[in-house]
Amino acid sequence: MGSTAPLLIFYARNDALGDGLLRLPALRAARTAFPQSHIVYGTMGNSSLTGVLRKHVASLIDDFRAVTPLSAVLAEFKPRGGQTTLVDFRTGVPGLLVTGLQLIGRGVRYEPNFAGYMLSWRAGVRWTLRPEHNAWRYHRLVERLAGRHLPFDHRLDVPKAARAMARQLRGADQRPLILLGGNAKGNKFMSDAQVAAVAGNLIDAGCRVLYLVTPGSGPSPQTLAAKEPRLQLVGPELGLDAEAFSDLLLALGEMAAA
Repeated sequence: MGSTAPLLIFYARNDALGDGLLRLPALRAARTAFPQSHIVYGTMGNSSLTGVLRKHVASLIDDFRAVTPLSAVLAEFKPRGGQTTLVDFRTGVPGLLVTGLQLIGRGVRYEPNFAGYMLSWRAGVRWTLRPEHNAWRYHRLVERLAGRHLPFDHRLDVPKAARAMARQLRGADQRPLILLGGNAKGNKFMSDAQVAAVAGNLIDAGCRVLYLVTPGSGPSPQTLAAKEPRLQLVGPELGLDAEAFSDLLLALGEMAAA
């Protein structure tokens, strides 16, 4: 794109996997509504959109700037000469107000992620409440910029190889498939007793339960196998890299009841 193409910057604090997934519909809507814009995605910290989710946004984002101050992103890209718009995904009213004040007179249209529309109301725009779910709030920010409703596309592409492996793992068992995961960081992970209890109740109710051994602290496969032998584990023993394993989880999710 030419150096005078409109510049659209998205900026976030950081993106864990869930955060990145919730941003996808908004980023797709932005590319649809502003096909001629040069779209930059920056973050204060790390972003899953530059890692495991990168392939899902490769056609949506022209430049990434993770672990980069907003001031540095603006200094690098704003001199391009085109119209500049900043969509701020961060939360916290004081910080958003400060950023808005700092941008006054700098030729930047600023769209902050305030909790309600009243704080970002502008003349000529009908006041409405923003939805509570973050994915819809991010999407509404882009709709507000475009001045029209846009498709909300949350789907992720699943490779054929991942679907084939998912079907192989499921086999001929047609009980309702439940995916269970309890690994996490800090104090968010489930104990082996909790996983075994939840899985056991679901299996007793007639479900097929797969436990997904994902990165993070949590129950060991050996402990789970001892506590609930009917529970099938899916994880490192498959020998998949992070991207292939993520694709497998998507494929399993397509066929799961929950």
